[in-house]
Amino acid sequence: MNLRSRRVVSWLLRLGLSIALLGALASAVGWKSIGHQLVQADLGLVVLAWCTGLFAHLVSAFQMQLIMRGAGLRVSLARIYLANAQSVFYGFLMPGDLMSAAAKWANLAAATGEKTSVITAIAYNRIMILAPWVVAGTVALSLSNPWNSAFLTIIGFSIAILMLTTFVLLFLPRPGAVLDRMVLGLGRRILPQRINRSMGTLVDSLAAFRRFGLKQHLSILSASTVAAGIGMVRFGLFAAAIGILLPLLTLVWARSALVLIRQLPISIHGVGVQETGLVLMLGAYGVSADAAIGLGLLMFSNVIVFALIGGVYQGALLLGWARWSINSEDSDGGSSNSGQR
Repeated sequence: MNLRSRRVVSWLLRLGLSIALLGALASAVGWKSIGHQLVQADLGLVVLAWCTGLFAHLVSAFQMQLIMRGAGLRVSLARIYLANAQSVFYGFLMPGDLMSAAAKWANLAAATGEKTSVITAIAYNRIMILAPWVVAGTVALSLSNPWNSAFLTIIGFSIAILMLTTFVLLFLPRPGAVLDRMVLGLGRRILPQRINRSMGTLVDSLAAFRRFGLKQHLSILSASTVAAGIGMVRFGLFAAAIGILLPLLTLVWARSALVLIRQLPISIHGVGVQETGLVLMLGAYGVSADAAIGLGLLMFSNVIVFALIGGVYQGALLLGWARWSINSEDSDGGSSNSGQR
């Protein structure tokens, strides 16, 4: 089986899991009951949640722009925003999160002309996106744990320590230099020369990010925290729209858990897995299964809204209405012909 076939099989398996989980939940609860929850949802709050979500994506794009500018990669805020939307759009069409991430990478690499540095920027950005959720969720769960068990809290702290260790080894100068010598030395002994050259290029790309000062790291983390806060508001709006009113700490750790669950490449945009998680987590607070599933579907609607923007952008690229390749003026974000317009 070649690589393309494996990707298609992977996508079909993930689609099958999403359908199977939703089907199992619906058979247990009843589609009619779930539909009733959605029909009764407060449309005004849902629309407000959608708008809040689009603004959260804008802050996330600004965060990515801070990272890229710090590494000397010039690209406009609108181009990053549209690249993120395009990535979400491709998540519905392509087999695997790596393929949708590849769409974002290809877009930003075309805008900057720097392939390897863009990969490093995306990795740095992913760590920064998850950091506020892991910390806030772990603290909230330790203060509001419905199961009176320390197991989940320990997992949260373990993930936080793992992320911090990864960040220190990759993006801080002295620990990074030690890691580079170990990886490159090992690579020269056991890996083909071609792969060693690629590894060397990747290591070289880390140098720009290791020059970030504490102020830059904190600025990027602040933007990520703001985006996470807005995302938390969006989650609260969706919950309120469907009539779920829970304490703030509960909403924080539940939403944080969903963010981490969605990192698992086992379903299409977390569909099925997300709803199952909500039923298990919110059920501990007396929330009915149909309401929890309805909340999950409302959250998925927000993904669809952002993916539609990506679909329109992809169409504009195909029709030649938007530019894909490098444009020197786009780097300053001021060209009327730049890739995002």
